[in-house]
Amino acid sequence: MQKIDGEEHDSQDLEVTIIEGGTVVPKQNGPVDLERGGTTDVPFSVENKEARADMQGKVELTAPAGTTFADGQTNVAAEVRTDGTGSWTPNTALDLKNGTLSDGGKKLTFDVDSGATELPASQEYRYTVKVDTPADAAAGTGELGFVYAGDSSKGDYRAEGTTTTTLEADNKPGAPTSVEGYFPQDVAAWAHIKGDGITSGATVTIKQGEKVIASQKVTGTAFDLPIDPSKVGYGKQDFTVTQTIDGTESDSIAVSLDYGQNTPAFTNPSEGSTIPGNPLSFTGTGNPGGIVQVNGTDFTTDSPIGTANVTDGKWAVKNSSLTLPNGPYQLWANQRTKGGKIEFTGLNITVQQAKPATPSAEGYFPNNVAEWAGIAGIGKPGATVIVRDANGTEIGRTTITDASGTYNVGIDPSKVGYGKQDFTVTQTIDGTESDSTAVSLDYGQNTPAFTNPSEGSTIPGNPLSFTGTGNPGGIVQVNGTDFTTDSPIGTANVTDGKWAVKNSSLTLPNGPYQLWANQRTKGGKIEFTGLNITVQQAKPATPSAEGYFPNNVAEWAGIAGIGKPGATVIVRDANGTEIGRTTITDASGTYNVGIDPSKVGYGKQDFTVTQTIDGTESDSTAVTLDYGDEGAVAITSPTGPTVAGSGSMTFTGTATAGSTVTVTGTDFANDSLFGSATAAADNNWSLTASLDLPAGPYQFWASQMTKGGKVKLTATSVEITR
Repeated sequence: MQKIDGEEHDSQDLEVTIIEGGTVVPKQNGPVDLERGGTTDVPFSVENKEARADMQGKVELTAPAGTTFADGQTNVAAEVRTDGTGSWTPNTALDLKNGTLSDGGKKLTFDVDSGATELPASQEYRYTVKVDTPADAAAGTGELGFVYAGDSSKGDYRAEGTTTTTLEADNKPGAPTSVEGYFPQDVAAWAHIKGDGITSGATVTIKQGEKVIASQKVTGTAFDLPIDPSKVGYGKQDFTVTQTIDGTESDSIAVSLDYGQNTPAFTNPSEGSTIPGNPLSFTGTGNPGGIVQVNGTDFTTDSPIGTANVTDGKWAVKNSSLTLPNGPYQLWANQRTKGGKIEFTGLNITVQQAKPATPSAEGYFPNNVAEWAGIAGIGKPGATVIVRDANGTEIGRTTITDASGTYNVGIDPSKVGYGKQDFTVTQTIDGTESDSTAVSLDYGQNTPAFTNPSEGSTIPGNPLSFTGTGNPGGIVQVNGTDFTTDSPIGTANVTDGKWAVKNSSLTLPNGPYQLWANQRTKGGKIEFTGLNITVQQAKPATPSAEGYFPNNVAEWAGIAGIGKPGATVIVRDANGTEIGRTTITDASGTYNVGIDPSKVGYGKQDFTVTQTIDGTESDSTAVTLDYGDEGAVAITSPTGPTVAGSGSMTFTGTATAGSTVTVTGTDFANDSLFGSATAAADNNWSLTASLDLPAGPYQFWASQMTKGGKVKLTATSVEITR
């Protein structure tokens, strides 16, 4: 109706439908497939069509027919989304709380309290609860019912709805039939469980409790599965058998197998016994029908010692082809009983073989004293021959490979002493050692000595000559240190107890040495004797020497002469300080040594000249060079304090007559010399230079060059004006 100024002008009829529950309405969910014999998550949801707050109420749930709600659902989380689109997000204000089961788990009630949280319009609320479905529940369609009711800032609300559920029919296959267990006649073969009533393609599973013992997919209606003996025990073993089709397992059928007991034992030899290594014989007891195998450790073959059937509860194993080396062993009797079961019983024994025959043995020395002595003889092929000294320490060993039994053991000379050396020789076969044979070898004595030169002597470096004493038949070699070659000085045989070594091809540099005479005697024994000497070579001849000055006073003076090619010529001043040196390379022996003027003074300078060959220096030759007076160089003009800087500039001064004077300066752009002049007989000199110098302070230098390259400097400072 429309009114204007209180007067009705027109009206129109409207149709209004009032919906129970107001603006909170249920949403349809499902269908949800329930898991037979399991727990399924089932959702339900409502939609709030009007913004509100302070929602307080109850949620009452009814389980689908034939199901119950799972225990422990105290709280259920809320998820929300807007306008029926987008992803679900948590909203803890709407969580269901204080869950309570009733009616045998068929009813589940929760509280809702959103508090002051503002809840927008057009928003869905979803909850998920857990439903348990029995394995034998009836198949078909059901529904989870819910009532979502209470009060809010917008008044009462009530939403009643359902979530549809489905439960498929139970397709459990039938249990296997005619199930029985059996043992093959061969006790080493596994037991089996067989049966019938199988749907082709089904998987037959045999279990002990929850442990799977065997499983196999079967083609046809019958099955026959082996039972791994390592997975079962002794005595009566209980099993269950099922078939599974498309993930659905049948009811189980029980079946048993009786494996009996397994207690093998040794009766001979007894624990801790000592037996021969060959032949081997063992007896014992076991389960009738079983098979016993005897194995062991610590011998050279992994093959079993032997195998025997258990008859009347007894067994016997013999082996004459296997020989056990001497030593301790742990043997095992392992018995196989029906179904392939195996059990071990241990036995500790010691093997001690009869001793082999004593080998023959004889010692010998080769003709070459540098070669080792040896012990040779005859033993048994394959035996190990061991030679020991008087203390029982092993010196050497060998294995007899010759079919005749002959052997030879070299005696390492570093392992024996001098004089008579006693040994024992044994042979070992299969770990058993024979009695010993005694053998002696007399190595004599070894005392090399120098007779000439004597200890501490001084000898020339060339030729070298040494004599001494030693053991007849020995070989003496003289070596030394601190010289340029590692080769021996020489070698000599000892004859009548004496030896002599000479060497003229080796020259030892001057200096101290420790020499060694090492003597080899029979059997390769070696002994050293030391000798300390000093080598002092004869002095070379004194070189000729003469001093000279070149005509050019700028060149160095020198000393020239003749020495020995290859010698090093050294020039020293009066204080013995080295001034210069050179090596004579000219075949004629001529040499020349320049004298650095910076290392000598003016006037008469005295020098000595020597030549050194192979470390030995000659006597010296005296040489004198007179460098003349030091003299004085001076600049007499310009003298300042100010000088005109334009045009030419003339420099004058005094210096030693005949010397060359060079004028240079600083603080200007050109580093070239101003010029040079020779001092006249009256000691005066003069030179004119074309210069155009900027104004400023300058320092000019006059340098005087005298014979032998000696230089003297003087300076003057001026102020250039323009």
